[in-house]
This record gives sequence, C-alpha cells and structure tokens, in this order.
Amino acid sequence: GDVYKRQPLYELIVITRCADPKGTANLLRSIAIGINRNNGCVRDMSILGDRVLTKAAKGKDRRQHIIGRYLQVLYDGNISTMKIAEKEARESFETIRVQTHRMKDFLGEMQLYRKAVRQESLFMLDQNRN
Repeated sequence: GDVYKRQPLYELIVITRCADPKGTANLLRSIAIGINRNNGCVRDMSILGDRVLTKAAKGKDRRQHIIGRYLQVLYDGNISTMKIAEKEARESFETIRVQTHRMKDFLGEMQLYRKAVRQESLFMLDQNRN
C-alpha cells in the first residue's frame, strides 16, 4: 500500500508484431513478473490495438513490419524497476519498439470520474423510462 504511493507512476508502451496472441500474453506476463520482483506494482495492462506504424520497422524476425500491436503497462516503481521492465520488453522476440514515460498520477481521479459518469448515465436511463 504505502510503499507504492511514494513511487512514481510509469507508462510503458511496447509495440509488438501482430503475429501471435500467445507471444503477446507471454510478453505482458514477463514484464509484470519483472516489475513485481523489483518492488513495483502493476496497476493496469492494456492492449491498445493494432495500428499502422508511421514508418516500417524491422523486428527480431528480420522482417519489415508496417502494422504493430500497441501494449500499455501502467505501474508504480523506481528507476531500477523501469530498467527491468524495459529490459523484459526488449528481450522478447515479439517486440519492435519500447518507450517509457513518467506520468502524473491521475488514475484515482479518472476512476472517480468514470464512476460519476456511470452513475449519471444510470440516472438518465431511469428518467427516460418514465
């Protein structure tokens, strides 16, 4: 609990090949294990979707890829946690590109906003029924 609140929030964006869903799952698993072993805390993992890359990128399979699968991992950690997460991502055969951003911690406010919007929309549904 309290240890994680003192650590900054990081966003890891990994662009991978679109080939194998098992490869994507294994990559996310290895990143999460690396973060947790280094006293980090994974908050959220998302597959943001497959998108056309701005320029073709060469993968570890030595092929040019024009479409990449974007993955996002949000975690609390320190500099060494960030290095471990990036290392795990870069070592994967699936990975094309890796970027890390230190973020302002807004997740609590975002979740409250989502909850308020959800409650408001339910209220609107009740009014529409009458």
